[in-house]
Amino acid sequence: MTIEESMTQIDELIRRAVRFKNQLIEQNCFSRQQMLLLITLLYKKKITVGELAEELGLSTSATTIAINRLVKSGHINRTRDETDRRVVWVELTDSAIETTIRLKETRDRVVLGMLQKLTPEEQKQFIALFRKMTADFVNKE
Repeated sequence: MTIEESMTQIDELIRRAVRFKNQLIEQNCFSRQQMLLLITLLYKKKITVGELAEELGLSTSATTIAINRLVKSGHINRTRDETDRRVVWVELTDSAIETTIRLKETRDRVVLGMLQKLTPEEQKQFIALFRKMTADFVNKE
């Protein structure tokens, strides 16, 4: 197989994965940024807007726009710090925690299904190869 053929196959696999992820996101009426934000907040619990923007690799303004929509839809609570009013904290509402857990569980089932098609040794190889292939752009974040 030539490098060009390999690149074509990788492009097709990436397109399939992105298409599936977009379908999953659209089913739940969230943008990609909103979904990343919700899952990040599920793990971080309570975080400042600036910390969240940094965690997501987004600008503060893009993060604020996504947060505003999620506050309006009742998915995020936003509060000012009691000692420093310039600091804004965000956290998931109870209903958003349930929604985000469901999203994560769906994603986890899909990934688990994919990994179960591989032997434990193939899983290790896949992870090692994927790390090697993405090392350059992962280190640039």
